[in-house]
Amino acid sequence: TGHMVQTTMEWMRTIPTRDCDILMTFPSNTDDHTLMWLLSRLRSRMPALGVHVRYLPHLKVWGFYMTATYDNLLRYAEELGLKKTVKPEFGGGTKHFCYEE
Repeated sequence: TGHMVQTTMEWMRTIPTRDCDILMTFPSNTDDHTLMWLLSRLRSRMPALGVHVRYLPHLKVWGFYMTATYDNLLRYAEELGLKKTVKPEFGGGTKHFCYEE
């Protein structure tokens, strides 16, 4: 839980954009080859996604700062088969993202 709070605090120090922003963090012992492989996959499969890599020394983690328009973010979420949490009043559980919704 402490790691999530630290990541949230780091996120709060960023400069907001008009687009949707995501911070994905990785442990400091993540292999450079793995990070570069994922970065190249993201950039080749999602060209409209802006990705900047940063090492956050006070958290000792690598971060991918990603930016996309809301529209593109929803399209990518559907393409990747990501799931979202459904509020209890709408049936609860999880459901795959659907751009049309």
